[in-house]
Amino acid sequence: AKSQRTNTVIATFVTGLSAIAVAAKAGILNGPLDATTGNFGDYTDAMILRDVGTTVLTTVLAFFAVKIIGLGYEKGIYDSKISRKLTHTLLAPAFMLTYPIFSPADGARFFAGLVTFVNGVRLYLAATSEGESSLARSVSRSGDKAEALGGPFIYVCLLSVFILAFWRSSMVGIVAASTMAAGDGMADLVGRRFGKNNKWWFSDSKSIAGTVAFVLSATVASFGLVNWLDYTGCLHITSATNDL
Repeated sequence: AKSQRTNTVIATFVTGLSAIAVAAKAGILNGPLDATTGNFGDYTDAMILRDVGTTVLTTVLAFFAVKIIGLGYEKGIYDSKISRKLTHTLLAPAFMLTYPIFSPADGARFFAGLVTFVNGVRLYLAATSEGESSLARSVSRSGDKAEALGGPFIYVCLLSVFILAFWRSSMVGIVAASTMAAGDGMADLVGRRFGKNNKWWFSDSKSIAGTVAFVLSATVASFGLVNWLDYTGCLHITSATNDL
């Protein structure tokens, strides 16, 4: 069962990567945006090759990142709840750090979107296929692999939407993804550890410690990523701020 899942994921990745590369070569996908004219340039062969290589690299890195976090769960270093939130908190911001590696072409968003899409397919197969799946169990709250189709799968789907809809043309997507990942993830981690004695009056499941962690983590992650992308020339804060 595991080998079948692996073959399906690889086939999905290769097929998707080939289709996107062909679309870029055929001029279906836009090249870089010329800020002075407002027109899109050509998606050159060098850009396509760069995006293919970056897609392969980031997909492999994502695979090993999830594997390393899951290994801590398998070794009993932490439980599935911690494993789930570490994945939740770290992966999206880490992936956004790699945005500058992709080419300046507007169509590069589809290559980046393929990375999250393939991880979504991998997660779906792990949760629905027969047999043991450490991946699905490591991102579930209770260790039940079926739970992977809840929050973790929605997380991957939303990240894909943010990439395709906003990419590097607006900081709205960066802030939204940072809030979803770092903010929500740290709120849960800190809230479980330090929020037992400072619950909000309106909810027994929410704590002041968790809320503070949410605000601080979301702010720091958003500020850091926006400035990183601006520094690398991927995002122009002046124009992007108008979107907020």
